[in-house]
Amino acid sequence: MKITVFGSGTAEENTAEFKMAEKFGEIAAQNGWEIFNGGYYGVMLAVSQGVAHFGGKTTGIIWKGYHRSPNNYLSAVIECDDYLERLDKLVESSDIYVIFPGGSGTLMELATVWALSERNLLTRKLIITIGEQWRELIQLVSFYNEHSFESGLTINNVLTAEEAIDLINNYKLG
Repeated sequence: MKITVFGSGTAEENTAEFKMAEKFGEIAAQNGWEIFNGGYYGVMLAVSQGVAHFGGKTTGIIWKGYHRSPNNYLSAVIECDDYLERLDKLVESSDIYVIFPGGSGTLMELATVWALSERNLLTRKLIITIGEQWRELIQLVSFYNEHSFESGLTINNVLTAEEAIDLINNYKLG
């Protein structure tokens, strides 16, 4: 199973968010899932570190023009020429998207998979958001957008990595 993880690039190691992302990576590796992420720090580092501790595989999809080096826990790196190509590769690499808390970059990533799914350009994909911030945002946007209700698109919101794992384990790829 291939899963792309999105989330804050600034989450610090001592935070609950970082620890939850690391736990997700550990469980993903134990299940033999292949993880893709943006390859840098914060949630990306936490998940990669968790996967590496259990001998799993994380591919970092990085932007060549970025001023930081990728994290040291990646088993493979794919370089993209620009930020939008990077986003495209992150989206096309997986059937499941797990979105941890984050800022404007993570919001753009969620909005991308949401919009593509609403337009049936990502068919039979599982989208999971983790955290109350996403629940509130999705409710707000859906309230003002009738198409969200009519399309039947479901974005699954959970509060913990374990709940996300349960959804993934029960998901049937089409």
